[in-house]
Amino acid sequence: MNLASQTVRDHNHSMSHSHTVAQQMGLLTNYRTLVDRAVAAFGDEVKASKWLSMPNDELLQNQTPLEYAQRVGYDSVALYDIFEPMFVRIEHGIYF
Repeated sequence: MNLASQTVRDHNHSMSHSHTVAQQMGLLTNYRTLVDRAVAAFGDEVKASKWLSMPNDELLQNQTPLEYAQRVGYDSVALYDIFEPMFVRIEHGIYF
């Protein structure tokens, strides 16, 4: 099982039951997009997993990328605005 599938499966268990099925599908889609984008940026599932689980005090107020994403409700615009510049830097060898 790859990282994206495993993390989505694990995340299914932690999602609130108060969300509708449509909301849950949207959240999972955005969550999976974040995980997939991290894997693409790092080119490696292990490195992406470590990065997604490592607190970032500079940009994420000492939260992990996954904690930050959960805090903003996996909003696709918010995720893109904060993470895409980070991924571009990672792809150019500037790590966070």
